[in-house]
Amino acid sequence: MKLICALWNHTHPNTRHNMGQLVIDRMVSVLPGVEWQLDKKLGGWICQYHLNPLEKRVLWFYKPKEFMNLNGYSIKKCADKLNITPNEILIVQDDTEKPLGKMRIKTGSAQGHNGVKSVHDAFRTTDIKRLLIGIGKEEPLAHFVLSEFTKQEIQVLEETVYPQAVDMIQHFVQTQQMELPNPKKYP
Repeated sequence: MKLICALWNHTHPNTRHNMGQLVIDRMVSVLPGVEWQLDKKLGGWICQYHLNPLEKRVLWFYKPKEFMNLNGYSIKKCADKLNITPNEILIVQDDTEKPLGKMRIKTGSAQGHNGVKSVHDAFRTTDIKRLLIGIGKEEPLAHFVLSEFTKQEIQVLEETVYPQAVDMIQHFVQTQQMELPNPKKYP
């Protein structure tokens, strides 16, 4: 894995639809010496972490500064600049089909998620790994995904979801395994 990207809408920070951004920001915050930089040519925020300086292994993080439905084209531009192929990318996204905090790693169908559709369109493949993190589902859906989390939900995010998501990403980067590192640990 070389590039981890958030699906999000930068105009609606801290909303349910921005679970990818919230998780990636949390992961970057615990990495020593790593800070986001706005890259205007790419159209988003980027940073890098040296996994093993002796081997020159670098892990890149990217957050597009685009609307959700256009994230894929910005991610493609970033991947092209860094010479990264689709099988070296992990997309972190929200999942309305699962309850808050339920996680899975998968490829394939966008399941109606327009941000994922834009990734598939930009790369011309559905074979891109994604970490889906449940946010629940209420109607009307458009209003729900753009709403902020409640205080109780924020507590769940802080205590369980963020640490587990970071753990999953680290496991995935190290092993490239699509299964969860410890299935009983994840809701």
